[in-house]
Amino acid sequence: MRFATTSCVNTPQPSESLRIRTRVSTAGVLMLLIVSMFSSVHAQNTMSGEEEGDDPNRLTLFGTVTNAKTDAPLPGAHVFVAGTMIGTVTNENGEYRLGNVPRGASRVHVSMMGFKSRVFELFMRRSDAVRYDFSLNEDVVNAEGVVVSAERDKDWVDNVEKFEEMFFGPSQWAKDCHITNPEVLRFETTWWGKFDVRAVKPIVIENRALGYKIEYFLRGFDADHRLLRWKGEPLFSELTPSSPEEARRWERNRLRAYHGSLRHFLRSLLRDRVMEERFHMFQLPTRGERESKHFGANPRSVDRDDILYVDADSVYRLKIPGTLRVIYDGAQETKAFADYENGDQQPDNVQSSEIRLEQASVRIGRTGRVESPYALTVDGYFAFHRTAGFLPFEYVPDDESLFIGDETALMPQVTERIDALSRPGVSASR
Repeated sequence: MRFATTSCVNTPQPSESLRIRTRVSTAGVLMLLIVSMFSSVHAQNTMSGEEEGDDPNRLTLFGTVTNAKTDAPLPGAHVFVAGTMIGTVTNENGEYRLGNVPRGASRVHVSMMGFKSRVFELFMRRSDAVRYDFSLNEDVVNAEGVVVSAERDKDWVDNVEKFEEMFFGPSQWAKDCHITNPEVLRFETTWWGKFDVRAVKPIVIENRALGYKIEYFLRGFDADHRLLRWKGEPLFSELTPSSPEEARRWERNRLRAYHGSLRHFLRSLLRDRVMEERFHMFQLPTRGERESKHFGANPRSVDRDDILYVDADSVYRLKIPGTLRVIYDGAQETKAFADYENGDQQPDNVQSSEIRLEQASVRIGRTGRVESPYALTVDGYFAFHRTAGFLPFEYVPDDESLFIGDETALMPQVTERIDALSRPGVSASR
């Protein structure tokens, strides 16, 4: 999936297979962020008779991780579902077990110090328990240990700050994000502006805007004066709030980060609740249509059935001819977005984004995840938050239960809930 943020606000921003391209006219910068390339494997489905509770959409994933060269088990290997809070490490026999894994497509990250990490795209449909055995190849280069130095020169400190600025993005959440183990970062720079970053261990991020700890398994990051690219997978866990007030702030911010996001839009599309959840879709003319004047002067309204269909495997597919403009009128732009896009311009009353497909169609998973890498290009608000706005796929606000009936009632209800969480004494439990 690719994201692109243009500098035009009112044209009528980690799991994590993303490709993000950001154009900033005021700085003349073009940034390309690549997240989470993967390998495909075939599953060995095993009916073990184990139950996964009462949820028919969840299953157990289990198996072993071995050395690809010797077939020896690898104890202590990380195994997790990218973009979620579902993760573990293998036991002394190289065995792992993950519960509550959602059915359908999942991207599973497997890694261990001294071995090349791998990412597997799995599609699980009918079994209560599914066995996947993974193998890793040795990697002498990445067996390097972390050297913690008591002294860091100014260049190193500047590089850490530069990396955090690029990685977290310009959103309002970024100031509350920080890397707790910057000593794992290695930098390579040149006089002409090349900026490469690698991490010898997972980067540990505390996001105190949303209340998550993220272990980010970075597998590449490079930038120059016009390009920025990265790839990796995030594993989430919840932080412990220092006070009831902080818990309420996290819930407010999570609601704001989710509503109007790309994932919110795709989930509303799957649930056939686009209008109810305050999204509006328009097809923009292609260059040929504009030149021929065949399309007409204005964007054409699009219905769900125009862009979404079920394929032969009973999986939803998105098919967009040209460019789809998505308007979310459930919230206005933030001041941070307006400043980032157009300097001193006032925020618009709606959030505007554009989606283009890089292939004929793309599968959409039940969590709202795009299953094919680099298949989607997104401009505008969808691409703004970067890692500072990441939410785990488990996060679905209870507000979705409010999305019924008259669509005009949606925004006041969501706003009322956020305002209520701002008042002392309101419980953050859901």
